[in-house]
Amino acid sequence: MTLQGLYRFFTEYGDKKYSLITKECIDRWQKNKDAAFFSEKVSKNGEMAEFSLKCSERISDERSYTAFQLFGALVSMAAQLAVFINQKFRVDIDFIRRNFGRPTEVINGTFCRGCGADSISSADIAEYILPTVIAERIVDGLENNTLEKNIVSVMELTAPEIELRRNSVKQRIENSKILFSEVRWHDGLCPVCGSGDTKTRRFLKSLNKNIFIPLKI
Repeated sequence: MTLQGLYRFFTEYGDKKYSLITKECIDRWQKNKDAAFFSEKVSKNGEMAEFSLKCSERISDERSYTAFQLFGALVSMAAQLAVFINQKFRVDIDFIRRNFGRPTEVINGTFCRGCGADSISSADIAEYILPTVIAERIVDGLENNTLEKNIVSVMELTAPEIELRRNSVKQRIENSKILFSEVRWHDGLCPVCGSGDTKTRRFLKSLNKNIFIPLKI
């Protein structure tokens, strides 16, 4: 199922070469339960290791970033399952859910050395929420046989939890009195004074209040 999901990713992305490689991996698994062939293809010197996303140069653009994260998550899932299979280690969906993906409690933002403003952008929110959404969508797809549908919903940014979590994070930012910027990519400029003298600043999710706590630079 994970290989089928990866195949759907490549067909949606329009990459014929890697679609064909994945199709061969699927055929070998279906015929001979051969997981080693896929492991070889994603190894350091394998053909899939050469794949790169031909997206916008602004990698933090939400769609480019989403595709990058989704590809990495699918390959990671399939590669780890291949290792388990080769080692005769059985896994179930509960094991996968417990061990695949890790939510982060820290969101990146920007500190301006010119005016001292803290800010978090839409691009920062995407990088904060999407890895968790993707991991959950993949596991949910494996459990309910909806992986291909889930993959498309992530690629097209139509998965409802994306907007729900984005709005939740925006509320937390507002509660924290941190400036929110609708910028969809990192331009390095302060949204308050326009200065380019900015630095990445991390903000920790509070466990007691619905706020983010600025960490020391």
